[in-house]
Amino acid sequence: MAANDSTIPGLSTLSLPELLDLLLVCDTSASYEAKKMTLQSLVNLVYSSSPAFDINADRLRLKQALNANQKKISNLAGGDADQDAVAYSQVSPMIRTLNSLTPATPSISDKGSFLKILVSTINDPFGGFYLFYWCLDNSASTQLTVSGNTVVASSGTSVYFEGSVANVANLPKMEGMTGQYFHVAVRYRNFQNLSNISSTAHIRIETSIFEDLFVEKDPEPPADSSLTVIQNRLYINAVPSEENPPGTSYIAEILFNEQAKYAITGTEEGRLQISSSAPRFTYDLPLMCSKSLHVHVRIAAVTLSGTRAFTDTMSEQLSFDVNIVNDEFLAMMAARMAERIVTSNGEGLVVK
Repeated sequence: MAANDSTIPGLSTLSLPELLDLLLVCDTSASYEAKKMTLQSLVNLVYSSSPAFDINADRLRLKQALNANQKKISNLAGGDADQDAVAYSQVSPMIRTLNSLTPATPSISDKGSFLKILVSTINDPFGGFYLFYWCLDNSASTQLTVSGNTVVASSGTSVYFEGSVANVANLPKMEGMTGQYFHVAVRYRNFQNLSNISSTAHIRIETSIFEDLFVEKDPEPPADSSLTVIQNRLYINAVPSEENPPGTSYIAEILFNEQAKYAITGTEEGRLQISSSAPRFTYDLPLMCSKSLHVHVRIAAVTLSGTRAFTDTMSEQLSFDVNIVNDEFLAMMAARMAERIVTSNGEGLVVK
């Protein structure tokens, strides 16, 4: 090694240092004796003594939270594990503004027990979710709009919403919807922002659901009931109540006896019942009832759950038309009897 008695500032500069190159240091524990050390030793000393970071398994590991000093961390690879940082491109669909986005007008299908609401899929940005705002009223042209931060209906009725990650929502129909207008509009949103609201779609709900048919209330008996006897036939009529639920049917109860006035109780022996979807009945009087002097009738409205409401009993006098047993009828009966009856001598009868 060449001798060099120059001062430190006069020494040659090491332009390409390596970790095995030597440094000149003073050992404070040995009266500042001059000693040498490698660059690698110095690097290890800096890393091991830093309160901010160290080297672990050849990787830089922070000991404190990183203060980026209001600067961006750029050229960051996309995260793919639970504790990885994510790049902006991975989260931008979730946080970007949606001011320029307006969903298409949704379509509505009445599926009987539920309403299916469908809107065109939104792919840019992808990963948001859909808010289906809806209301019910008696107007065919109600519009849903945004007022401040709230969706309101032009008719003033209450507005509800259903959320879905898909572009479709199935809304179960509820009791009382039948006959009303259903209105729906859609907004798209991510974690931070909402889109504009779509145009409003409309449908009138025509089909009843189970709950509408089985209304838990007493039916109203039919009004203006009447009983008429014409030529051995009963004509029984009434007017149904508009308050009765869908599916209401009607029963006529008929009783023959000798009393001019009688109130049917429903327990009488010989009481007849005939059914109809409307409170209108006809009944041909059988010959066996010709011995009775009077007929009594009441009508019941019957819901699908079996609840009944009766009219008062109506009574009429019977007067059988003698023409019901005419010569032609008697001749037919005589011929039938002649075919089946013989004399004691075994001879058949002859029709007169």
